[in-house]
Amino acid sequence: MSITVTNQDGYSVEITAPADSSITVTSKGPKGDTGETGATGATGATGADGADGAGVIVGGNENEFLQKNSATDYDTKWSAYTLPAADGTDRQVLMTDGAGTVSFAYPQTIAENVKNVSGGPLSKGTPVHVTGSVGNLAEVIAADAATNYPAHFVLDEDLADEGEGKGIALGFINNVDVPDASIYTEGQTVYLGASGGWTTTKPTGTNAIQNLGIIIKVNTSGNKISGIIMGAGRANDVPNIPNGQTWIGNASGVATPTTLADVATSGSYNDLSDQPTDVNLGSTDLTLSGARVVEMNGNTLDFKNGGTSEIKFFPAGNVQINNRLTIDGDIEDSSIRMFDNGNSNAVTIATSGSMSGNVSVILPTTNLTFPTSAGSSGDVLKTDGSGNLSFGNAVSRGGTYSYSGYATDVTNTATFYYQFPSATATSSSTDMISSNVGQGVSQATYGANGAMLLDGLSSTDSATYSITVKVTTNTTIAIQVVSPSAGQFAAATQFAFSSASEQTFTLTQSSPTACLSQAGNQWYLGVFVQLFAAGSVDFRVEDLSITVS
Repeated sequence: MSITVTNQDGYSVEITAPADSSITVTSKGPKGDTGETGATGATGATGADGADGAGVIVGGNENEFLQKNSATDYDTKWSAYTLPAADGTDRQVLMTDGAGTVSFAYPQTIAENVKNVSGGPLSKGTPVHVTGSVGNLAEVIAADAATNYPAHFVLDEDLADEGEGKGIALGFINNVDVPDASIYTEGQTVYLGASGGWTTTKPTGTNAIQNLGIIIKVNTSGNKISGIIMGAGRANDVPNIPNGQTWIGNASGVATPTTLADVATSGSYNDLSDQPTDVNLGSTDLTLSGARVVEMNGNTLDFKNGGTSEIKFFPAGNVQINNRLTIDGDIEDSSIRMFDNGNSNAVTIATSGSMSGNVSVILPTTNLTFPTSAGSSGDVLKTDGSGNLSFGNAVSRGGTYSYSGYATDVTNTATFYYQFPSATATSSSTDMISSNVGQGVSQATYGANGAMLLDGLSSTDSATYSITVKVTTNTTIAIQVVSPSAGQFAAATQFAFSSASEQTFTLTQSSPTACLSQAGNQWYLGVFVQLFAAGSVDFRVEDLSITVS
């Protein structure tokens, strides 16, 4: 059997005895001494799982690392950028690409903190000149090639007045805004501008020449350029100097701009700007000891008298004589000959011996003999076809040729050509219409119906026509001015529709480029009427005019 005994402190003990035993409980005795610690009992069963702790957050990418997100315990996040997986090489530094990737690389840009003291804002890309310092900052203003040079830095950011930021001394500058990026090309050299800023044109005059760097990237869509700055802080070219000066070393061995007149010489020259003292021929004759050459080197040789040019020899071989050329003595065959480049053909101006007769121009294939008199005012020089020239009246084709009063009425029920009656021009300076105007022209397309025959006299003739017709018709008709040979008169067409009233139309040629353009031709001009259905037509030409120029 077993019993459990519990004291007043809540501790209990279980007593086990055989079933046939007896247990006697007496009053409480005094507390005995604490016994020795017994052996460690067996390990108890595992208790229930506790609540989850903060732990490490999940996620992240290769080479990212955990970083504190705030001061709160366990508030962490994966970094926004990645570190390289391996160490770099000697003297490399950690460098970011600005997009979250950090890698080992050699430094690309050397920059310093600067302060804008120019009195106004300065934009990114502006070359700046150091004027002093405040603390560890270089004070800068906009640089220029005329006064404030050299440029010591190029700004890598916009700076307000009294603002502080980075100025690049050497290295890469990215995305500088420009008004029009299309005017730049990759590989162009950039110089400090005469009025500030930068330019791709090398400065001239007395402006300093400072090569700032080169353009390596052009973004035409965004109007931005990028480049490498290589020349900040120095003027890396021979400086420009005023006109008429040269570089001469002074007593200290320093190259100094010096006027040529200040450089003394000896011999035939007083100084480097002077002319030789022995250039005048004076009263001394010159004798050539051999063949000599005057090399013009692309320049003009000008002989003057009292400042007035008399004879000029031009580099192309032309000679200009501003007065009369006199040739004394006998001329071969009483002529002047001008040969071509190969000396195979010549133009010869010949006289009849005493200069009182005719003057002839002898060409390679023909001779032209000029008249001995000047002719009259308004005369033109004409040829007889055999090379004999004379003055005479000019042939003029200008004028307007008018015909009117073609009152012949025609009634017809078929297609027909209009029959021009005989007529004469009311005004003309030369005959143009042949004598058989209005007569049958059997050899032409018009057959016996007739047409006007025009004579071409000059290769420069051109003509326009205007034909006014009157018609009464009870059907639709087409009226057309035609010429049997193509390229003479341009056709003009007019449609007339059925009407009991008289209708008036004018047909013209307004582009005379090809008309009467060949001398010696005879051309036909007629009027053709086509009926589109059976009917009757009263038709007549009221007026005709042809203008020749």
